[in-house]
Amino acid sequence: MGLQLLNEQIVLFRKDNGSVVALEDRCVHRQAPLSRGEVVGDFLQCAYHGLCFDGSGNCVRVPSQNLIPPNARVRHYPATERHGLIFIWMGLTEEPDTEPLYEFPWDEEDDWHETHIHLHTRFSYLLLIDNLLDLSHLAYLHRSTIGIDAVADEATQKTERAGERIRVSRWMENIDQAPTHIELSGYIGKVDRWQQIEFCPPGYFWIQTGSAIAGGGGANAKGKDLLIKRNSVHMVVPETETTTNYFYTTVHKTGTLSEEREQIFKDRMAHTFHEDVELLEHLSRQARPQSPMIDLATDAGALQARRILDDLISAQGNLAPPV
Repeated sequence: MGLQLLNEQIVLFRKDNGSVVALEDRCVHRQAPLSRGEVVGDFLQCAYHGLCFDGSGNCVRVPSQNLIPPNARVRHYPATERHGLIFIWMGLTEEPDTEPLYEFPWDEEDDWHETHIHLHTRFSYLLLIDNLLDLSHLAYLHRSTIGIDAVADEATQKTERAGERIRVSRWMENIDQAPTHIELSGYIGKVDRWQQIEFCPPGYFWIQTGSAIAGGGGANAKGKDLLIKRNSVHMVVPETETTTNYFYTTVHKTGTLSEEREQIFKDRMAHTFHEDVELLEHLSRQARPQSPMIDLATDAGALQARRILDDLISAQGNLAPPV
């Protein structure tokens, strides 16, 4: 399959042993997209003139001649598979070990049930970073599902930085339940609610959300006092300067929700994401760089995340491109 990351065209294929290969999606002969070809054993064969490339990007066969030109190779991107996802090293060096893979913040061996959502969006990834680090917008943009006024009006927020990670914690006490949370828990009384967002560059967000019966222990509540507890990872993957792939994975303990309520949750979350995307795409279309904007206290996490990314991008700009 072909895809685009950071303005670069990439082709993915699997070798006979199931391992993933990521190459530049361009044949060295006449630049036909290799993603239109086919996998032949451990090689990828171009659909135009049949040149074959191995997992390192080297051309290993030219059907029309025995001699393979010494510069017949395409760029190889180190890739590995974990957590049901493919991680591709897009750095300017061939040293992926300099950046550890993002570890999902839950134990894969535990009995977790996963839900996945993917959206292709027409706006800069930076708008999603702003969106995910300021969840006060739930009160207004997502009023029909997971938002109520108290999420903005009555939240206590704390923003912390540890190295290149940002953590935003939000706590709401003795507030009403949001509509979707009533659907999922069946509880209509007052609750204590929490949102904890951790940003890890370049675009990972670990979000812990939950609610408990008011006064029942908050995030430490157990048994019937604990109403909702979710671990989610949001992955913001730039395709171009103005398009972004948005991946979402959330987990809960198997058996804590019926199949019916799990489907309700997925439907409501998909609805909220589409609300986000619709608004952010509108912002992108109508953006006026010359018009001034203000920042609010709730923007503290997003502002720090942007500074971290600016520093990382500036540092990478000093590296030499691959030969």
